[in-house]
Amino acid sequence: MAWQRVEGLRELERKLKMAWSKDKVIEVYDRNPNLTLKVMSSASGYTVSELIEILCDNDAEKLRQRAQSK
Repeated sequence: MAWQRVEGLRELERKLKMAWSKDKVIEVYDRNPNLTLKVMSSASGYTVSELIEILCDNDAEKLRQRAQSK
C-alpha cells in the first residue's frame, strides 16, 4: 500500500513538472537538432513516448496543411 502512495506521488510530481506546452516541445526540438528525447524528457516532464506522440502529431498536422494548400 505504501508503494502505491509513492507511485501516486511520483505521477503527481511528473505532472506538475510539465511546465512545457506542446508548442514549446516542438519549438525546442526544431531548434536543437542534437538534443535527445531523453534530455528533453528530463527538462519538460513528458516521457519519451509522450514527446514522440507530440512531435508525430505535429508532423501529421503539417502534412495536412500542405495538402490543403495545394
